Amino acid sequence: MRLDDPSLDTCDPADRDAALVDAMRRQIAFMRESVPFWTERLRATSVNESQLGDLSDLGRFPILEKTELRSLPPNELLPASSSGQVEVCRWTSGTTG
Repeated sequence: MRLDDPSLDTCDPADRDAALVDAMRRQIAFMRESVPFWTERLRATSVNESQLGDLSDLGRFPILEKTELRSLPPNELLPASSSGQVEVCRWTSGTTG
């Protein structure tokens, strides 16, 4: 099931949660393999996406706090394949949600 599938909002909660866990596993695997910042951060915590059994397990993964995010140059969070080349970068002066 794709996350943009409208049936995700009305399907059985167990099926929805399974789709969300699968999506999180894929996203974390991508981060681990492609983004040097997250490769190091995940290695330091000794957790990986294979340990994600359900959504409550996300609490074991490192949180990127707002102050830390603000202090990082934007290219630190780009995949290595981008060669750090930021083509367009937009931001605001705050994080209002």
